[in-house]
Amino acid sequence: MAIFLPCSILLWAGFVRSFMLGVSADSDGVVARLLLRTVKIRWAEIESISGSGGVGGAVGAAAAPAIAWKRSGKVRTTGLNVLGSYNLVRGKKKPLGERDAEDLNARLARWRKENALPRA
Repeated sequence: MAIFLPCSILLWAGFVRSFMLGVSADSDGVVARLLLRTVKIRWAEIESISGSGGVGGAVGAAAAPAIAWKRSGKVRTTGLNVLGSYNLVRGKKKPLGERDAEDLNARLARWRKENALPRA
């Protein structure tokens, strides 16, 4: 009984947090609201955005985009698991996570073009 209450609290906290999961992009950068934390990444910090940062390719294997970014000289990778897809049925359309990664890459390219520093 002593373990029931803490486990119930954790389950409810995860249930409530699951409604807040998602990825958004604005003029400042990308905000990834993951299950255990929220990550804010400025456009200037992003090195690359891959279409399938997770395991992919095999039927039933999840594939999710990932962002490689650098802060304070350290390169980090944040998986956007909330955009993951399983690709159980192959159709004409690309998987949703791959399409989202393409959209984020387009936003990143536009930001880089608009904020290009003059060459020395």
